[in-house]
Amino acid sequence: MFEALSHCAPRGDERLTVGNGLPRLVTERPAREAPEVPTGDKKRSLVSAGERLGFVDARVARIQPLDREEFYERWLADGRAGDMRFLQHHKKARLDPRSRYPWARSVLSAFFPYQAPPPPPADWRRELRGRIAAYALGPDYHDVMTERLQRWADAVQDIFPSTQVKPFVDTGAVFEHEWAARAGVGWTGKHTLTLSETRGSYAFLGELLLEADLSPDAPVTDRCGSCTRCIDACPTAAIEEGFRLDPRRCISYLTIEHRGVISTAMRSLVGEWVFGCDLCQVVCPWNDEAASAPSEVLAPRLDEILALDDSGFDRRYGKSAVRRTGRAGLARNAALVLGNTQNPQAVAPLREALRSHDATIVRQQAAGALTALASVAPAARAALEAGRGDPDDGVRAEIEAGLGAAARRGLGATRP
Repeated sequence: MFEALSHCAPRGDERLTVGNGLPRLVTERPAREAPEVPTGDKKRSLVSAGERLGFVDARVARIQPLDREEFYERWLADGRAGDMRFLQHHKKARLDPRSRYPWARSVLSAFFPYQAPPPPPADWRRELRGRIAAYALGPDYHDVMTERLQRWADAVQDIFPSTQVKPFVDTGAVFEHEWAARAGVGWTGKHTLTLSETRGSYAFLGELLLEADLSPDAPVTDRCGSCTRCIDACPTAAIEEGFRLDPRRCISYLTIEHRGVISTAMRSLVGEWVFGCDLCQVVCPWNDEAASAPSEVLAPRLDEILALDDSGFDRRYGKSAVRRTGRAGLARNAALVLGNTQNPQAVAPLREALRSHDATIVRQQAAGALTALASVAPAARAALEAGRGDPDDGVRAEIEAGLGAAARRGLGATRP
């Protein structure tokens, strides 16, 4: 349950801002007696206020310590957090929000659905296109939800004057899937995302910690049954039996949260994904087929991504969730996917990236991609030869490894 990577993992909850930089709603007032338990009408008013803002299936759980401390500590000790060091922070608050917000009595959890159109029906290898997870389409959900959750919190305080409220997107120290399951918003699927019979999993989760002692709702029944479609569909075997996920193998983690060069063992398994991955959701029988038209935005040209400078990246992705990975991270992913295309036309943009990209990580990943292309494009080895003078040790090591592999396969160099 703690292993679910949120659609876009937290930016680090130790910061004092969330979403688009708005200040956190943190009150300094001391805890006091909880307000009188509200009537059913008031609870319905709270739910209706959220529905007017786009939140659906709002449910309530009473705040109690989560009995997951041993599991979480073992999960961290096993290194499953990878580069997500923020998961080491505020561990007590994750297991019991009252350790940080002693006034909290209830958590109001809800879905915030999003559309999941498919990419255009293109041959990504022939057209040199990547793929972006559907949730990243449009404005960054952190910004949208932060503003709407604040408005929902204001509505709560209109209904219960002087009541303390703390809103959360997935940037905060809250185990959102755990509270959604306890409140009955849905159940935790085998892919560790929250699932609902009526909504599937194409939705973000938002929470309000409340001082008001709302009557809790009942959890819903797990409906995954014997289905293993998400497990079978995961190309990296990140989804394990027993509702467990190894984030370090998850394509979403590798393309967003991982900050280094993607390992040789994982490169081909990433396929065409340059930001996130939808495969476990696409195959889930609880998710309906997309009702909206295919989106070109979800299938960007890889050479264009590789060539973006800072201003170009900001213009194209500065207001979307894709900004999370940064320009260098997205270019690294594009270089990797160009190698996965096995298309000789990918050599030219990779050669240019190896020659002149300002980010070391991109040049190193480009060298790895040229190595992957050497068997189908002799010019790839020539591009590696030309890059031998790179100033970075890691890039040179990647080039020498690629040239060594090409030599073992008996591939000779040719002029580009």
